[in-house]
Amino acid sequence: MPTHICEQCGVTFWRRTRMEHDRPIRFCSRRCYGLAIKGEKHHRYASGTHIIDGYITKAVVNYSEPGLSPRLMEHRLIAQRALSKPLPALAVVHHVNGVRGDNSSGNLVLCQDTKYHRLLHARARRLRQTGSLDLKKCGHCHTVKPTEAFCRAPDKWDGLRYCCKECDKTWR
Repeated sequence: MPTHICEQCGVTFWRRTRMEHDRPIRFCSRRCYGLAIKGEKHHRYASGTHIIDGYITKAVVNYSEPGLSPRLMEHRLIAQRALSKPLPALAVVHHVNGVRGDNSSGNLVLCQDTKYHRLLHARARRLRQTGSLDLKKCGHCHTVKPTEAFCRAPDKWDGLRYCCKECDKTWR
C-alpha cells in the first residue's frame, strides 16, 4: 500500500497512484497544495512581482479599498508616482514601444481616456503601414494613397473613410 508524506504539512497519507503518471504525489490535499505554491513558489512569481499577460503587478501594502485587488499594475504605480497624486478614474497608461513589461518612465504616456489611447494605437498602426500620417492604405484595393484620395468621414479618428474615392464609387 503506497504511503506518501505531504511536502506542506508533513502528514503521512495514503493515496492510490496512477500508472499513467510517473509524477510523485506531493500533497495530501488541495489546501496544502494551495498553501505550498504561494509567493516565491508560484510559477508566475518573479522577485516580488507577478507577471500577468506581460504586465508586471506588485502587491500594495495597506491597500484596503473594498472590491479591488491588493495588487496593482506597476506601470500605473509609476505613472501615479510621477503625477504625485492618484490617477484620474478614466486614465489609461500607454506603453509607447508596445512592450507591456517595459515600465521605464520614458516609455509611458498617460492618456486621459480609452478613446485617446485608441487614437495613439491607430496613429502608430498608420505609421507602421505607410511610414507617414499623410498616406493611408485603402481597405478594398489595398494600395497606399495620399489622404486626399479618400472621402471625408467625420466620425472616424482621422476624418477619412475606410476606402479610397475610386473604390467607393465601384462599391456603392
